[in-house]
Amino acid sequence: MIRGKLKRGLITGIILAICVPLWATPSPKEKALTNLILNSLTQTHYAPLKIDNSYSERVYDLYLKRLDPGKTFLTQIDINALNNYRYTIDNQLLQSQDAFFEDATARYQEGIQYVQSIYKDILSDPFPITQNVSIQLKAEKRAYPKDKDAQKQLWRKLISYQVMISYFNLLKEDDKTPSNNTESLAFKWDAKLEKKARKKIQKSLGRRLKRLQKEKRSYRHERYLNALAQVYDPHTSYFPPAEKEDFDIGMTGTLEGIGAVLREDDGKIKVVRIIPGSAAWRQGELKAEDIILKVAQKKGDPVDIVDVPVREAVKHIRGKKGTLVKLTVKKPDRQIKIIPIIRDVVVIEDTYAKTAIYQSKATKADIGYIYLPSFYRNFKKQSARNASDDILKAIQELKKHQIQGIILDLRNNGGGSLKDAVGVTGHFIKTGPVVQVKDRNTSHSLEDRDPTISYNGPLIVMVNTFSASASEILAGALQDYERAIIVGTTQTFGKGTVQTFYNLDAHPFYQSYKPLGSLKSTIQKFYRVNGKTTQYQGVIPDIILPSPNDYMEIGEKTLPHAMEATEINRLAYPKWSKKWHKGPLRDQSERRVKVSPKFTKINSYILTNKTEKDALQPLHFERAWAKQRAAIKESKSINDLSAATENATVTILIPTAESIKDDARKKELETWKTSLLKDIYLEETIAIMGDMITTSKSK
Repeated sequence: MIRGKLKRGLITGIILAICVPLWATPSPKEKALTNLILNSLTQTHYAPLKIDNSYSERVYDLYLKRLDPGKTFLTQIDINALNNYRYTIDNQLLQSQDAFFEDATARYQEGIQYVQSIYKDILSDPFPITQNVSIQLKAEKRAYPKDKDAQKQLWRKLISYQVMISYFNLLKEDDKTPSNNTESLAFKWDAKLEKKARKKIQKSLGRRLKRLQKEKRSYRHERYLNALAQVYDPHTSYFPPAEKEDFDIGMTGTLEGIGAVLREDDGKIKVVRIIPGSAAWRQGELKAEDIILKVAQKKGDPVDIVDVPVREAVKHIRGKKGTLVKLTVKKPDRQIKIIPIIRDVVVIEDTYAKTAIYQSKATKADIGYIYLPSFYRNFKKQSARNASDDILKAIQELKKHQIQGIILDLRNNGGGSLKDAVGVTGHFIKTGPVVQVKDRNTSHSLEDRDPTISYNGPLIVMVNTFSASASEILAGALQDYERAIIVGTTQTFGKGTVQTFYNLDAHPFYQSYKPLGSLKSTIQKFYRVNGKTTQYQGVIPDIILPSPNDYMEIGEKTLPHAMEATEINRLAYPKWSKKWHKGPLRDQSERRVKVSPKFTKINSYILTNKTEKDALQPLHFERAWAKQRAAIKESKSINDLSAATENATVTILIPTAESIKDDARKKELETWKTSLLKDIYLEETIAIMGDMITTSKSK
């Protein structure tokens, strides 16, 4: 049994007995890390797991998925052999053995060597451009190849697909017509371009295989340690020393780069979110859920980062302010795009709240609009700006202009300071609890104790699938109090847990193995005042609008081993006295959406991509070209929806153009102003607010 104590914030534990054959014996440092992590999780995690057969099975499945996410290097023969470990990993851990890790690693390495021996032969001759063959690109929809022959056939298809996509990119580059319209560009065959495409793939695939072959054992063992941790929940993980440093840099936002939070997702580098005020945020093309396939600098060939650890990928993406990086990105709708970004530091002003007045001819009312990109606060400098104080100033400024309603926009707000989530909620209610926080054994509530109501008029909170954590707490509280109408897409992200870092180097028994890194462990769970949780299920908006992302698998519920939604006791809290009937507001919105040409196109886009996302991809060049052109055209039709409305005007209040001396910043504010007039979701939300105002006048 794994035992230990947590004393004064330090993780303590005992070294487990060693009884293992030499071939499966981990190094002393690997044993220390494994023991320390398991002991730490037993002591700190919100919902500790018993190290038994069930735990073993979860680790087995997750580690194999992380080891070979594409099902390209292991065969079913390997899986059948490894299946002997499915229910024995727990016993190995208790005896300080790593037999499963060692065997899986050896088979994976053998698979890489085999692919190295065949890929040049596969690429030696042109692929038939009219082959009537298809491939399933989603590995979870495929079985492992049954043997080496099947593995070779799979790689032939994968390489054929890569050459085909490379050929398409070269074809677009080769088209010199001034009025080049990529979605209508006709397919043509050029044997020289096909040969060039094969050479490019041979070069990039060769580099990738060489990199995988030389991957450090420590990287692979860290992947195993993360499997041991992440079967608890997706936010519990091991951070090697370098990765913890990267995390700290990301939290402070001081590193020069593109400003995107990335994670490894089944062997691919996926964008989790874009940091407000960053270079990527201002450039505008890189989005959450995009997959970065390759990275190129201003000069030189692109570097393939598929199957590259995230710490290695960011080394290619980061760089000095003012330098260019070009990302080859696969969009969720299957588009492959090259996105150029000039690296920069985060522009702090863009991380702060902005305020405007939206004047619509349809509603004939002045509506206050507040955009809050994150719940920011500098806990080390109390005099620094924070979200709660800035929202109060925004409300006061809007009230001076006698606005008739306020829209608080939390779309893409990934969270931040819990104190500010409570503070902002408090501006709209009298007093009462805002959120319940529960650890293993106890729970407590965070309350708004200030009886002042800063604004008591019609209120809408806008959310989307990327609104998370603190955003969900605020939206959930205002929904429970019936203080606001929540407008958004399907549901919010669904992250209702709290993590903290433990410094593994602080353990007195393991000083000789330093540096060991850190453990991020989930220690608490958030609950709404009605006893329900934002975890997993998120916040369901009162009025749901269709989104181009609706066909995608996004949110906490899609992550492996996400903690389930549970309930605790409901708190006593006063409902808002001035109520808006959600049913009629929803009905009126649905009628507008149903006849809206813009939302009709979005619904068509959702339907198309739901059908296509798991479809087999043809390796017939001309058919594949037609499918790619159709996807680009469909995506372009969605982008073209955002033409500025002529039925409204926007006046920016905070920050005002007069308060900004920098011409570039003034231009950015004008761009933001134009974006509000192009925002079809804001346009419909303004219409909903108009209905609320009309209802309130008639009472």
